[in-house]
Amino acid sequence: ISADFGTRPQMETQIAEVFPSLAEIRDALRNGPRWMKPRGAWVSKWFLPARAHVMPRPLGVVGIIVPWNYPLFMAAGPLAGALAAGCTMVLKPSEVAPLSAMLIAEILEEAGVPRGVFNLVNGDGASAGTAMASHPGIDAISFTGSTGAGIDVAIKAAPTVKRVGQEL
Repeated sequence: ISADFGTRPQMETQIAEVFPSLAEIRDALRNGPRWMKPRGAWVSKWFLPARAHVMPRPLGVVGIIVPWNYPLFMAAGPLAGALAAGCTMVLKPSEVAPLSAMLIAEILEEAGVPRGVFNLVNGDGASAGTAMASHPGIDAISFTGSTGAGIDVAIKAAPTVKRVGQEL
């Protein structure tokens, strides 16, 4: 992380990246099985005695595009949630701070995450981010970044009708 941010104080990295990232991972480990558990759902009185159930299923391949300023923390939540839900992931870090994503790849490999579950794609947003958003093999996109880039991601994702979650 220091290699991406040579001048950032170590305490800021711990408080703003490491500790919140660990909290996201703990939350997914604790709640993942509950998130994916089938549950009953409300049915209008007009349809009684019908019953409804929500049966959560993995989305498939989740593309995760994160910004340069807090790349570890901005990736941790979507990564932990996708893993807990049984999805595979493609992470595209900012071209300005790619080394934190390489650290994530090393950690996941050491943790025993099977090959192909986590994938790392480097490149600039205009080429790699656009390719991910428009790729028919990616089922959902989690994007954190600027409004302009977010609009571009939504437009590129629309023809493939993939789910897009954004924090602008």
